[in-house]
Parts: sequence; C-alpha cells; structure tokens
Amino acid sequence: MKPTTTVRISTLCLAFVLGMTLSVSAQTVTDDFELFDPVWQIMPADVDFLFDFNDQGEPAYTNQGGTVNRLTGNILIPTVIDGDPQVAVVDAADGSFITYMNMTEEVRGSDARLHLIELATSRDGQIFGVNQVLGANLRIYYWADEDADPVVVFDDLVDKPGGGQFSQWGQGFGVLGTGDDLTVLVSGFQNPNILVLNWDDGQLVQENKFQTSAFGYGNGFGEIPGSDYVWTNGAGVEASLFNYKTGELGASVDAAILPLNNYDIDYIETDIGNFILAGPDYPEEPFSVVNVTDPNDPILRHLIVFFVEDAVENVQLTGFVHFSKNGNGVVMSSNNPLMYFEFGIGSPIPTSGETVSNDTPERVRLDQNYPNPFNPSTLIVYHLNDAAEVSIEVFNAAGQWVATISEGMRQAGTHQVSFDASGLASGTYLYQLRAGDRVMTRTMTLVK
Repeated sequence: MKPTTTVRISTLCLAFVLGMTLSVSAQTVTDDFELFDPVWQIMPADVDFLFDFNDQGEPAYTNQGGTVNRLTGNILIPTVIDGDPQVAVVDAADGSFITYMNMTEEVRGSDARLHLIELATSRDGQIFGVNQVLGANLRIYYWADEDADPVVVFDDLVDKPGGGQFSQWGQGFGVLGTGDDLTVLVSGFQNPNILVLNWDDGQLVQENKFQTSAFGYGNGFGEIPGSDYVWTNGAGVEASLFNYKTGELGASVDAAILPLNNYDIDYIETDIGNFILAGPDYPEEPFSVVNVTDPNDPILRHLIVFFVEDAVENVQLTGFVHFSKNGNGVVMSSNNPLMYFEFGIGSPIPTSGETVSNDTPERVRLDQNYPNPFNPSTLIVYHLNDAAEVSIEVFNAAGQWVATISEGMRQAGTHQVSFDASGLASGTYLYQLRAGDRVMTRTMTLVK
C-alpha cells in the first residue's frame, strides 16, 4: 500500500486551485497549469543569513526581503547577523553562500537608523536597499555593484496620507532604468502611497507621490523595459499595470486567476511571451506565474506549492519573488525557506545592461497529458536530457497516492506512458514525474 501525501498541498490551497471560475471580466481561467517543486531550497536554520537567536536565546528569523541582481544573476538578501545589518550574496545555481556585501559605519549606523528590509537592482546591476523603521526617516542606500561600499542616497521623513496605524515605507521597492537614468519606486505595509524618486547626480530626489486605494498598490513592482508602466500588486487589490509618471492604472489580472492577497511581483519578457511572478501573504495559497502577453487576457501558467511542513514557525509568505536571469524563479517567504524553481517559460529577451545566463538548464520536461479532459485513458509524455531513475505517480485532489504508472531507469530522450483511469471517479488528479533529483507535477481531469 502506497503511503499518502507524497504531494503536500493544503486544503485551502487546493480549493483555490480546483475552484477557479470565469469572472465577469471574461479573462481566461484554465486548468492547463503546473504545480512545481523547488530545484533547491534552503531552510532558515541551516544558514546564518536566514536564522539567528535573540537575547533570550529564542529563534529570531532575520530576513524579510531580497532580490536577484539582474546583471550578475546572484541572489541578494538583506539580513541581520549578531545585531549587524548585512547583505548576503547567494549563488542562484545551487543556493550556496558566496559572501557578504560591504557595509560602512555611515550606512550601518545604530539600530534606529538601519533596518534593511528590501533590496532592488537596476538592469545593469546597481543595487539599492531601503530601511523599515516605524516612524523614522525613510533611508535608501546605494551600492554601485556587489563589490562597492554603500552610501546613503535618500534620508527624509516622508508622510503617508491615508495610511493605517502601522503604515510604513519599504516593503514595496523597485528600481527602473539603467546608468544615470534611474527611477526608484517605494511603498509599504498599510501604505496607500507610491513614492517616485529620480536619480540626480548621485542622490535620489522626490519626483512625485501618488495615493492609490486604501492600503492598495505598491507592495511589489515589476519593470517593463521601455514603458512608463510597471506591474504592481498589493493587499486586497488586483495585480495591475501602473503608470509611474501619471499615477493611472491600466489592465489588471482578475482575482479568479491571481488572488487579491499577493505581496510581491516581478515581470519578464521571453521568446514565448511575457510573464509575471507573484507571491502571497499566507501559506494556504501558492505563488503564481501568469502569462500577461495580452494584459487584457492573462492566463495562469504555473502554481508554486509552498511545503508548509518544511517551514519554521511564524509562517508567512511576504518575502520576495523574482525571476532569475534565465527565466526561472527565486522565491523566499519571510522567516522561511529560500527556494529556486524551473518554469520552462522560454529564454529571456535581453534588454540594455542585461545578459542572459543558463545557470540551471532545463534537464527534464513534463508535458500536459493528452487528451485532457479524458475518459478513461490518457497519454503522458516527458523528456529527459540525461538518463535517470524515473517514476510517475498519480494523486487525488486530497494529495493521496492513487497509482504508480511507470518506474525504473530510462534513457535520455522522449518517453510516453498511458494511464487508464477506468476504476477512478470523475475529478481532477495530479500526476507527478520524478527523474533523479527533479520533481514536476501537472493536473489532469477525468470526466465520465
């Protein structure tokens, strides 16, 4: 008898996945999406830059944000080590720690002056960090590259009209442009404002401040190169296009495709389409990849399931999401694992200041079963770049094992297996391919 829950999906998460319906906006809601496991993940207790102890000897989780350097491809994570602010540099290929970026006394300051919460980079690798100290000045820091010393480039007390009791600056942070043509966008928790800052002779100068809906947009920003629009999202609002020069909103993604409680967002253009990656604030819902090639008709592409049983206490998913240089994804939940996923959404289109690397080439691909929906049998096709030990298993909507339909050593190439569901009830099922250390999962629908 096969043990249950090889695939771990919470009830609420699966209810969201299986219960999506078309909204009045008539955007495309499709069941042709994939559920992903990470290529690698780092647990907080395993590394210093994600885990520490407070003065009482209790676990203190030291990070809330991060980014991917769009020039080098390295992951950058603001953290606190033994009370001192640091920025950890991590290799996206395998999650290994590389080094800490330079800090200076001017930037480090006292506990009241610096609490790095978020980082963002320009497409040519210039790095900005922002603090989060309730009621204190908004301070922004700048590194010319990963080897440079930081300097303070903005230090001012900026009001937050319409903000909540705990409104802050810093959780929403984005950098647009290259060279000296830079714009920085800032928002934050319970803060309905988006601050627009322009780069001027080595300092950031306020250009504008837009007030959106209550506690609205600005929790994340995805740059669209060459456009005055960015993708943004926030608590209780649909992910939308936002014009950072006029404050106008454009097309949005219906809540039936992307839930309203997403707290970070990124954007990428590849040779097969344009995509956003968004992250939620609760563990019961997955991270999502949405095809926004046509912003008026977005299509859910992937769901990234967060493995709650692997998390530490105080589970939150308000860390960061970011596409890697090769179109894969890096996600980190506040106080929880750092994870890397392969998406298979094509090769990124380079823009000024960017080069594309293949840090983790696609070694395994699992196709959508055909036909789908099916009755009673369907064909599953997968592709291997190298020989591997393979198994394909089927699970029901509760994550319980149903059947093993193939296992054993398989050579490189394309393979297909048939699945006969004559003895199963109608419904949505998951089929999971394990090939060596790679795991990929998709859904299929049996209709009798």
